[in-house]
Parts: sequence; C-alpha cells; structure tokens
Amino acid sequence: MLSKLILGIMLCCGQANQGITQQYSFESLGLREGLPTSYVTGMLEDDRGFLWMSFFGAGVHFYDGLRFHFVSEVPELREAMVSSLFLDSRNRLWLPSSGIAMFVYDGIEFSRLDRSVGFPSAPVVAMAES
Repeated sequence: MLSKLILGIMLCCGQANQGITQQYSFESLGLREGLPTSYVTGMLEDDRGFLWMSFFGAGVHFYDGLRFHFVSEVPELREAMVSSLFLDSRNRLWLPSSGIAMFVYDGIEFSRLDRSVGFPSAPVVAMAES
C-alpha cells in the first residue's frame, strides 16, 4: 500500500514538473578538441560568450564555440602560470600571472601592470570588485 502511494506521488510530481523542466546540453572539451593540457587553473565566460581558460604553464586560451584560440600576443602569458581569471563590471578581463604582473584585457588590447606601476609582487590567487 505504501509503495503504491509513493509511486502515485512520484508520478503526480513528475507530470506536474514536466512543464517546467529545462533541457541542457553538455559538450566535452579536452585535448582532442584543442586544450593544451588538462590542468586548468581558471575559467570564466565573458559578455560575448567566449569561454576563457588559464592553464598551468600553458598560458591563456579562449574558446569561441568552435575552437580554442591561444593568447599569444603577450609573450609573458605564453608559458605563464595564470592563477585565476576575473571579469569586472566594465567587462575587462584580469589575468594575474605568477606574481610577475597583472594583465588586463579590455576587449581590444592587453595592458600590463607590474611593480613599476605599484602592482605588488606577491601572487594573486583571487579577485573581487567592490
């Protein structure tokens, strides 16, 4: 009797929730799809829908939905350890690199912040905006 009651409740809840369930699709991205390594240190999606990823010793790449693009125009980022990624309210991408420098991408070009402009030499492991 109890099992029929539980089954009835499950069927009713299942039918009631059918109208509000969402369908998600997942895509697996790995070495075969162009990842340089499987050791990801940071990941975020920007306002254009690009998926930015940082890798231990393999720099920074972004995925545009079709393929990975290597950020090669900044020599220091090519083999750097970028510890995290942060997108601020002005849609600038912040990339701290192994305590060497902070790189900021405004959607057009990269800027470098280092000790010469007052950036601390200590590694940055997380960022937030107030």
